[in-house]
Amino acid sequence: MDGIKEYILSVAAAAILCAVVRRLLEKKGTAGSVGKLLTGIFMTVTVLSPLTGLTVGPMDEIMDDYRMIAQEAVAQGEKSTANALRQSISQQMEAYIIEKALALGADIQVEIRLSEDLYPTPIGVRLSGQIAPYAKSRLQRIIEEDLGVGEEDQIWT
Repeated sequence: MDGIKEYILSVAAAAILCAVVRRLLEKKGTAGSVGKLLTGIFMTVTVLSPLTGLTVGPMDEIMDDYRMIAQEAVAQGEKSTANALRQSISQQMEAYIIEKALALGADIQVEIRLSEDLYPTPIGVRLSGQIAPYAKSRLQRIIEEDLGVGEEDQIWT
């Protein structure tokens, strides 16, 4: 309660002081204009001075919570993007190998193993199905040359 009383008294005193200064400089031309400006600034600072001490609550804690939520959202978004990229690469490579196998007269199933890099690359292939020896040999070369998966990383079951 004392704070409010002190605030009201300081605003009243500032208003009286500003009124006296303005009355003294009322017809002084440029000095009067500068006086009006300075008394206006003084009054504004006096009225708004208590606002500088206000706090809106535990802002650091609130901001930390928001930062944590934002970091979790970013991590989840990155994970979803990485999974979608991995799935897309796997599907495209599987389709490519199956298409080449069909052109060679083979009906196979393909499973791609990708690296854990930011941009996944093929590191292995598991193939199964009916395929003639010549077609198998030709398909192994295609996989090695076009996709970069060596014959040692191609597992046939």
